[in-house]
Amino acid sequence: MAVSSAQFGRIGLSLLAVLALPAIFALSREAYAIERNVGHDIRECQEDPRFGETGGAMIGDCLLEISDQVDAEIERIIARSAKTYCRQEDRALLARTQSDWQTYRQGYCELIERSPGNTPAYVNSAACMLETGRERLANLAYVVDYGQPNCPFQKLHMDESRFGDPVGVSVEMSFLPLIWEARAKDEALTLEFRRNARNDNTVIGEVDLSGCIFCPEGKEDCDDGVFFMEVNDTPSRHYLFYACHLADGARRLELFGLSERNPPFRYWDVTEASGFEWALEPRTLQVLPTGSLQTLTWPDRRGTR
Repeated sequence: MAVSSAQFGRIGLSLLAVLALPAIFALSREAYAIERNVGHDIRECQEDPRFGETGGAMIGDCLLEISDQVDAEIERIIARSAKTYCRQEDRALLARTQSDWQTYRQGYCELIERSPGNTPAYVNSAACMLETGRERLANLAYVVDYGQPNCPFQKLHMDESRFGDPVGVSVEMSFLPLIWEARAKDEALTLEFRRNARNDNTVIGEVDLSGCIFCPEGKEDCDDGVFFMEVNDTPSRHYLFYACHLADGARRLELFGLSERNPPFRYWDVTEASGFEWALEPRTLQVLPTGSLQTLTWPDRRGTR
């Protein structure tokens, strides 16, 4: 149903009406910033021929479409942050806080939609979903920037790691004078390691990634990629592993020891036809095959889920 601006005003207070009458409503600085943000989205929706020509409830549909994109980014951050935690209870807490937030948000915005249940209320509810999603993104920055996973024995260094397809990526390691780079040439895919010194960029080794298919970097549940791990020992030891999919649906993970002078040494190689999830645990890297109770670990400490 197409609803004009005048009808919005008669039916009830809506975000569109608030935006049209900024001088009448006294908003706090924070609230006004939020309204202006939503107003920008509404104006873009009105200019989008898929939504703006019809108007009314279609503006709400447009805002929900934008909200879905924000939600995908939230899920991506949650999934990737979980990989840095090496304790199951920490990962479970992160998942629970996300679930609690989703429950709060759904109820909060649903109440707005039911009050009073007309078209402007639907648009307001859609704006509520979008704004609370953006606030969640801002709050997650604390987890990403300040959360220090309690991993005293080994940890992932995300600055030296990459989720998704690594082809064309070149990474300087801060813990070793090395650079890793994924190269595609003549249908061959390799992971190249070379020294990172002023007068020495010698290639010291390569890892064959033939057959690997990496999920897109922006995919929220993507845990393919190349990952750098430090084991706190005396002295510290450094490892790099990659995880990818294969054409037949299987998944592969290989782990290599690194040094600044010698080629990468393969310590672990896992291929599971049904796929798997990987996780960091205290003192181990674990692979959890899909549909199996058996946990594969490196170093080899077999267990069950």
